[in-house]
Amino acid sequence: KVHKAKTAKKEYAKGPLSTTVGDKLFTTPSDNILLKKGFAYNFTHRFATPISGRTSGDLYGLDNFAYTGLGLNYGITNNLEAHVYRTSVLDAIEAGLRFRIFRESKKFGQGAPFGLIVSSGFQTDNIQNSIDPYLQATLSKVIIPKWLKIYASPTFAWKTPTIGSFNSKSALLFPFNDPKHRNFKRNGETFAIPLGAVVQVLPNKLSVFGEYLTVLSGFKEKVNGWSFGLQILSRLETHVWTLGVSNMPYSTVGNQIV
Repeated sequence: KVHKAKTAKKEYAKGPLSTTVGDKLFTTPSDNILLKKGFAYNFTHRFATPISGRTSGDLYGLDNFAYTGLGLNYGITNNLEAHVYRTSVLDAIEAGLRFRIFRESKKFGQGAPFGLIVSSGFQTDNIQNSIDPYLQATLSKVIIPKWLKIYASPTFAWKTPTIGSFNSKSALLFPFNDPKHRNFKRNGETFAIPLGAVVQVLPNKLSVFGEYLTVLSGFKEKVNGWSFGLQILSRLETHVWTLGVSNMPYSTVGNQIV
């Protein structure tokens, strides 16, 4: 008799279950890739009015307008995913591809020590009337299996919109023709590293997340970006609802990192 050796099935590290659904935490990309021919959709709704200075009369800013976004993801292969997304922030449209290089192995020494995804694409820019490309890598690492996972996403974006003004709060929301002539700069570039972490609170139901953005070069807002909040996993584990507080209204890659 000839005995065939059994091929051991690869086992991969598992973080909080909520991180297995969705392609982002809040702004930081996750390490999820759809299976071949899989579909997913994103809907974002971010209130634009700051909480500070608001009262219960306007529900602490929730009565005011919000920036919305709608996106669709499609799995080309088990390791390659395409997406298109549109946000109401200046009607920007983003499209791109994400490719998984490798997944983190469950056991040390039996595979990759961390997960790695590379992605690239572009967004339309109505301030500069241009197509703005970006390049991004997403590294992920399970620190405590099923309970704690961390992310780092080095990102470089070309043509990030900039206005050379010391007191500029947001280059994205200035009118196209600046009457004050504040040295509008075209084709600026930004390199940043968004960082994120997710901790499971209730098994397979609820997690908390936190993010911090550090800009290393190029255009930068007055303060670094941050966000924190909850991830709520649906009963069938097919949807995740993210409720967060952030100082960033943006939801496209090129805008998030400024």
